[in-house]
Amino acid sequence: MIIPSDLKSRIKKLIEELSKDLENAERELQGFLDRNPALIPAIEGVAVAIVVGTLIQDVLTLGTGIADDAATFYIAQRLIHLAKNARLVARPAMGF
Repeated sequence: MIIPSDLKSRIKKLIEELSKDLENAERELQGFLDRNPALIPAIEGVAVAIVVGTLIQDVLTLGTGIADDAATFYIAQRLIHLAKNARLVARPAMGF
């Protein structure tokens, strides 16, 4: 699935903001998915891309980017969780 560049920039901004304030991450992520429902089917792929990108960054920077890994992995995990829940909620409404 191809993700439009404007959506990519919104995801990047979201990740940057969430990494600064993990206490409100769940609420912010849910709000993001509510505002961007078209992203729900692709969110697991986005989360995997976040993790892979983080690991690549760590390798390329010889580990200097490791400080934000915990926050990034947490955000990816929450994205997967919320996307799965959103799909489950949407199924009855969509007739699945």
